[in-house]
Amino acid sequence: MKFSPGFKVTLIYFAIGMLWIYLSDRFLFVFFDFKDESRHIMFQNVKGFFYISITALLLFKLISSFYKVQEKRLNELEQKQNELDQVQKITSSGTWEYDFVNKTTVWSDLAKEIFELGDIPLPVTGRILDEMILLSSSREKLFKAFTEAEQEGREFDLQLEVTTANGNDRWIRFSGKPHMVNGACTRIYGSFQDITNDILIDVKLRKLNRLYDFITQVNRVIVREKDELAMFRDICEIAVSTGNFHMAWIGLVNAESQQLDACAFAGNESGYLSVIRKITLKDEPEGKGPTGSALRLGTHFVCNDIAADPRVAPWRESQLERGYRSSIALPIFKFGDVAGAFTLYAPAANFFDNEEVELLKDATADISHAFEKLATEQLRRSAEARVLEALDRYDMISMATSDTIWDWDVNSETVYYNKGIHTVFGYGREQVQHSVRWREMNIHPNDRASVRKSIEDVFVLQEQKFHTSYRFKCADGRFKIVSDRFFIRYDDAGKPVRVIGTMQDITQEKEYEQRVDNAIVRTQEAERQQVGMELHDNVNQILAASLIYLGVAKDDLSRGKDVSNDIALSEQYTREAVTEIRRLSHQLAPVSLKDISIREAFEKLLSTVNSKNLFKVKLNLELLPKELMTNELKINLYRILQEQINNIVKYAKATEVTITLTLHQGVISFSIYDNGRGFDTNTKSTGIGMENIRRRANLLSGEFRLNSAPGEGCEIEVDIPVFESEKRQEELV
Repeated sequence: MKFSPGFKVTLIYFAIGMLWIYLSDRFLFVFFDFKDESRHIMFQNVKGFFYISITALLLFKLISSFYKVQEKRLNELEQKQNELDQVQKITSSGTWEYDFVNKTTVWSDLAKEIFELGDIPLPVTGRILDEMILLSSSREKLFKAFTEAEQEGREFDLQLEVTTANGNDRWIRFSGKPHMVNGACTRIYGSFQDITNDILIDVKLRKLNRLYDFITQVNRVIVREKDELAMFRDICEIAVSTGNFHMAWIGLVNAESQQLDACAFAGNESGYLSVIRKITLKDEPEGKGPTGSALRLGTHFVCNDIAADPRVAPWRESQLERGYRSSIALPIFKFGDVAGAFTLYAPAANFFDNEEVELLKDATADISHAFEKLATEQLRRSAEARVLEALDRYDMISMATSDTIWDWDVNSETVYYNKGIHTVFGYGREQVQHSVRWREMNIHPNDRASVRKSIEDVFVLQEQKFHTSYRFKCADGRFKIVSDRFFIRYDDAGKPVRVIGTMQDITQEKEYEQRVDNAIVRTQEAERQQVGMELHDNVNQILAASLIYLGVAKDDLSRGKDVSNDIALSEQYTREAVTEIRRLSHQLAPVSLKDISIREAFEKLLSTVNSKNLFKVKLNLELLPKELMTNELKINLYRILQEQINNIVKYAKATEVTITLTLHQGVISFSIYDNGRGFDTNTKSTGIGMENIRRRANLLSGEFRLNSAPGEGCEIEVDIPVFESEKRQEELV
């Protein structure tokens, strides 16, 4: 059972008084004699004084404690009320209560701020919000909710559109819960919250989602459609069906009339494009509206209130009749110039904000890119048709020759061939790829870099004609040697735009030259071997016999006549002759290279030629597989070294010579470098020695390079594809 604070204080006071009376009398009778009446009266007065004082003190303490508790509770309630007020302000929500009996309304203070009442007093009679709801649909929802709450005790939670005292539209979340007494609703209490921002954000998100969906579908059309008019029609349909625009149309600029001609539209057009004044690019009223301004200035233009914007005066009446309330016009570009416009109409004013404008600009940029791409493709097809027509003419011209004519469009990196690519190299139509890469990949790997470098150098120098030769792959995998003559055309900026070449098959001629070179070299070898044998077998033996006879003469003459000095000189000259003949025989016919390594052959040659140590030699010779080092290859490497060492001894005045032989990816690289005085390769003839080296490199299907400059020494390099050259030698033999 719960007692009130007043009852508790009374009960405590009664208990203390009774306890005091009882204990005080017992205590006094023990220690005092009360026969004297005056002393007894004095004692009772003292006892009464102490009782009143003690009970008054206790009563004060009790009442003070009670009020402290109440004050604490009041402070807590006030703090909670303040917190509640702050929460209501932060959440833009308030409380309300409606009394069905008295027909009165109680509001929280936030109602004035939400409904912008200012100094206007809140209505306290009548149902809540009656005077603030103008839309009939919202009034009907509120009336139904109050009726069901009163009759059935049903709670409600509504979203209502209201108009503030200042005429601003706002959205309110309005909830209520009925209080029932004996089955009857006496009052309803609830809350209201300003959800205008939430509603606007939701509307904004839904609109942006539609725009993103619109852009996605536009990009799909751009990728799929190959006809520009069909693409424009599809884009307008998507703008209306997905973007929820009232009408959309695309127009292209007529270069002659300088007016915009409609080519596609969708939505509620209702003859609008046929009755309005033509939009022009000229500086006149018909060219100063949003669409005309977008065309003239090359940027987007927005009209968010067609009813009031003076720029749309020539078209306002027709637009308002069809429900257009705001619009945006965006320019469409082609190759940097304004080529048309994309115009959209919305059924509400202030429809286009910054985010929507940016999205629509991106979408129109994609449309411009697709427009350019389609135009480029059309130009490419026209150019391809012209090229094919030209190649047909080339075919007719080259029917009597074996030339393969190719036409390279540098900008598009496409290459077209006449019928020679089929008849000469055996490619079927489905095998030929019209790309620069396909052509380069069919050039022999050892020739590819040099051909590319030569073409780049020609482009830099802006030469119009160029000639080179290289190996080109056939359909069956074999390579043919071709002589290619280029003709290059440049634009005004000096950049190459077109290259036409004629590939002539010179394989037979080259093979013939190689056979001739091979025969020459073999004849030279045979002659040198013959001369060497003659020198070795005849001259050397004769001189050796002379040496013996001179020795005997020396002994005989020493007994009589003193001719030792003459004999000694004869002996010295004879020995030098033998040494010279031996050196010559080694140069003309080296010891069979089949039985020694290439290092031993090089060392023997160098010890003979450099017997006087004119220069220091560094040999960097990689150990190569025996199956690659054929006798034919050894002899040619030996002769190349012999030719260049003789050149170094005669002309270079070098102090160091470095000889390098390596194998990498099936190619033998052979180089001879000296630090001599060098020479200018552009002004000085290379001579017979260098030509012999070049011929031997060519015999091995190799590549010869000469690098030299005055004061910087000289280096010759020979790259020999050993696997292919081995097969090649067998074919030539």
